[in-house]
Amino acid sequence: MKNILITGGIGYVGGRLTRSLSNFFNIIVSSRKKISKETLDIHGIKESILHKNLLSKKHFPNNIDIIIHLAALNELECVKEPEKATEVNVNQTRLIIENAISFGVINFIYFSTIHVYGNPLKGLINENSSTKPIHQYAVTHKNAEDELLNYVKKNKINGTIIRLSNSFGPPIIPSVNRWTLLVNDLCRQAIENKILKLNSDGSQYIDFISLSDVENVVETIVKKPMNYSNKNIYNLGSGKSLKVIEMAKMIANEYENLYKSKIEIVIPNKKNIRVQNKFIYSVERLLSKNIIIANEFKTEIRNLLIFCKLHFTNFD
Repeated sequence: MKNILITGGIGYVGGRLTRSLSNFFNIIVSSRKKISKETLDIHGIKESILHKNLLSKKHFPNNIDIIIHLAALNELECVKEPEKATEVNVNQTRLIIENAISFGVINFIYFSTIHVYGNPLKGLINENSSTKPIHQYAVTHKNAEDELLNYVKKNKINGTIIRLSNSFGPPIIPSVNRWTLLVNDLCRQAIENKILKLNSDGSQYIDFISLSDVENVVETIVKKPMNYSNKNIYNLGSGKSLKVIEMAKMIANEYENLYKSKIEIVIPNKKNIRVQNKFIYSVERLLSKNIIIANEFKTEIRNLLIFCKLHFTNFD
């Protein structure tokens, strides 16, 4: 059985991957704080390691086959602490890669972001499109990509870069602080406030992807490693962009189907809002590897609403 280390393995995306992959592999997770046995049990795993140990050859774990690297400061943290963002997202990533090489890790999967392509997104965006990161979050992820690619080109490690679009879905535990993400925020609003309040007119286009699809894609990549070459960068999204208002309506419809009650969508009265151009986030490279992206948005939204109902309300 393969040993897989997932950095940030009890975070938002990492937590979902940890639980899904634990059905097939021996999973070890890293965290900046000690993880309780209860949390490990919820994620279906038995072993964890402190993140700081990954930065030291003395304490780096043995016999790891694959590393899935998600540990990074999020977009809000990057704005607040740009220097720390560089340290954590770039410098520490480089150290982990170097230690992985020293300990014979075969494959390194790095989770990057759609935002490396810049803002606003326009037209067709594939893996050959130019990168124009602006936000510190995007800049540090692109720099970390380059660190990995440098070692891949030297044939020191097999590397895969996944540029994730806007994922949504229930986390494993409610304390995971990703409730600022658009779909997650709207679903929580629906349960707590019985209203969907947008911060814009809803005309912006976003490529959304369910965490169920993220789980399935990563599981396929791990079970059937890619042909490592200069095409080891993959866009991971739905492959079609939706307007924010379209997603809000989808959430309102699923809420009504679940709870037999209509819910209002509130749009602020703002003028001169810049409308984002429609774009296509191409996932053809992944699809060419016989990887399926189901885009079952309604199922993920229903599961997210149920999760919010369970954890954010008091009911009989």
